[in-house]
Amino acid sequence: MPATITGRGLFSGAPATLTIDAALTGTGLWLRHAGSSEAPTPPTINYLSALPQHTCFPPQISGRNTTIAHTTAAPVGFATIEHLMSALAGLHIANATITLDGLEVPILDGSSLPFVHALASVFPATPRNDRAPLILDRPVEVVDPRGSRIRAIPRDAPGTLYSYTLDYGPTSSFPAQAAEFDSTRDDYARDVAPARTFSLIHEAQALQKMGLFTHLTPRDMLVLDERGRPIDNELRFANEAARHKLLDLIGDVALLGQPIQADIFAERSGHALTHELVREILRQYL
Repeated sequence: MPATITGRGLFSGAPATLTIDAALTGTGLWLRHAGSSEAPTPPTINYLSALPQHTCFPPQISGRNTTIAHTTAAPVGFATIEHLMSALAGLHIANATITLDGLEVPILDGSSLPFVHALASVFPATPRNDRAPLILDRPVEVVDPRGSRIRAIPRDAPGTLYSYTLDYGPTSSFPAQAAEFDSTRDDYARDVAPARTFSLIHEAQALQKMGLFTHLTPRDMLVLDERGRPIDNELRFANEAARHKLLDLIGDVALLGQPIQADIFAERSGHALTHELVREILRQYL
């Protein structure tokens, strides 16, 4: 039976309903809009959009999410899919049809745990990804001049190691922290999925002035002060911020469209740099 999730988008604030249905082995992952005559869209880097009408961001600022659109002419996209994609990848689910009735995937509690629970009802016995992995035979690295970088290095054993280091630098009072996940383990639901998206207090205030997050309070979305302490909320993990960055990394790497056999080390990176890594891997290997 399909699973249905209803909620509001993080950036748009608009209500949306997401329906997840199992698909036959070898079918792959597909996104479709409810009531649309457009063909379904695969959630891969080739369909990534940064256009404001798709990302749910005002034109004057760049998007901070992962958004898929059927074409640049599509009236709406599938905004903020990274938590859903992370849950799919973390649970090794490679065949499903996802229907979105709305502009943006619901943010729910800011983690991927609600998607994990929904997927568990659709896939009672978690399948293993039936797609052949892309196996690296040489390192691939992308670097941002501001100090962020991601390295993907060859791995002899099957699976993927994802590692994330969060460090705002020596002048920041926010403590450096790290997290990692090995795809050969079955602890994604316990150790990664509950970690929520977060915003530093000065970022949240600035974005609210631009009209974003006006429908949310720190009780609804995790807001951290400059020392990394939650405001009107409680942490689920001491390193919840790093674990959520790890969650996002897993979801964005899934835009490759197939598993990858590699060890991936990310430092201070965000969505844009992971998108660049995926493009670079495909440029070198396909």
